[in-house]
Amino acid sequence: MGVAGVESAVESVKEGLRRAGASRVAVSKAGACILLEAPLRSGDVLVAMVREGRARGRYVVKLTLASRLASYGLSCTAVEYCPHGLFVIGSPEELAERVAGKALKLSRRARQ
Repeated sequence: MGVAGVESAVESVKEGLRRAGASRVAVSKAGACILLEAPLRSGDVLVAMVREGRARGRYVVKLTLASRLASYGLSCTAVEYCPHGLFVIGSPEELAERVAGKALKLSRRARQ
């Protein structure tokens, strides 16, 4: 993974989570990916997994609710293969807006 590109993608994801209502975002390196945990004002906790995509300059982000990961654990593989959640694929410049939209969608679904 290119360090500058990954850092840029992570910052963009953090910005998207803040736009969706995250009060803070915790970041941790977890092997082949970076995991972000963000409590929202709604009370939900979103987990985002960020990894480099196959196409140059593209990143894969998987968003899911922490409550959906209870039986899977918190790891790159668990988040990526958990059947609940939404994917975002894009360049660092595109991620903030897309992540914010998907995060809000997940939060709304959780309250239904």
